Amino acid sequence: MGKTGLQDLPPEIVRHIIEDVERKHALLLVCKQTLLIASEYLYSSLISGEEERHSIDGYTPPLSKLIEGLQHTEPTQDAPFGSDVKLSFLKRAKKMQHAFGTYICFRESSSDEKVLEKITAVFQSLQRRCVIAFPNLDELHLHCTGWSSITAPNRRCAFALAAVSQPSLCYWPFIFSLDELPSLPRQESEARSGGKISREGKEVYRELKFAQGHIPDRVIHVPYKVPCIPSVCYGTLNVVSYSQLWSHPAWSVAETIDYLKSILRYAHPEVFSPEDDMVQGLGQKEMHTRDKTIWAFLWVGRFTKKEGKTYGTMMKLVEEGLYEAVPCMKERVKFCVGDVGK
Repeated sequence: MGKTGLQDLPPEIVRHIIEDVERKHALLLVCKQTLLIASEYLYSSLISGEEERHSIDGYTPPLSKLIEGLQHTEPTQDAPFGSDVKLSFLKRAKKMQHAFGTYICFRESSSDEKVLEKITAVFQSLQRRCVIAFPNLDELHLHCTGWSSITAPNRRCAFALAAVSQPSLCYWPFIFSLDELPSLPRQESEARSGGKISREGKEVYRELKFAQGHIPDRVIHVPYKVPCIPSVCYGTLNVVSYSQLWSHPAWSVAETIDYLKSILRYAHPEVFSPEDDMVQGLGQKEMHTRDKTIWAFLWVGRFTKKEGKTYGTMMKLVEEGLYEAVPCMKERVKFCVGDVGK
């Protein structure tokens, strides 16, 4: 009988051994089991998300380097373990922050867009194979370096990343401008038209989905300008914080109410347009998830004209006006996170 080696020991024992070994690099070459476990410890600082932020600034590894190895769907000569090692490494990640820039991808000169397309394709491939790249995130924090960074390629990449992640909390900067989306039916014509939304020639409003139906505890939408429509994440608290606005109009109370109502109309056609073909195709489970969706609109006063009144008075008028316009959603729309659940 041959001698017993590390490859023959249970994973929990191998893990204890590796914890006590000062130089762990050599363990990468012993066997697959030691490779997977040792790599987790070797790169623990990289995936902590605190000391090193995965963004386009500074000297931290760009997203393209962070996911290097995930493209190997099968073992090859150059990647004998396929994507197993990288997936083992990424599953320990608790926080991830990434900034999408105007030139997309992180000091890659003229190849930026091609790099971004490759990253998106990797995430999409993982989703098709039902593989979760980031299953244990406490926080997924995405942001943009400017309004010009909210492009279709960046948005596609962000949605693809979300589809292979399961965060408890997500910061989400990607919104739709009104000229991208199909127009909502006019209020006075809804009764005659059935409230259906014409989607011809426009990008379809898209909800925010995470890996395998995961629902985070909270999604914080951070628009950079208004008017815009955030992508709803159904079944959870959607906080829309206007604290980071770069440009905004000065609206009356009535205009502010109309804008907030438009967000709800795009997100909840089941409430406003029940005869819509898309709504008719929703199953009972999906409808139940939508019914549990809650909204909190913060810093709305940044674009509401005071009209000689105090800030508190204006916000009270907006709140009461929206509840009057959409009484069926009064318990699901708040203007203070502390009021959620009350």
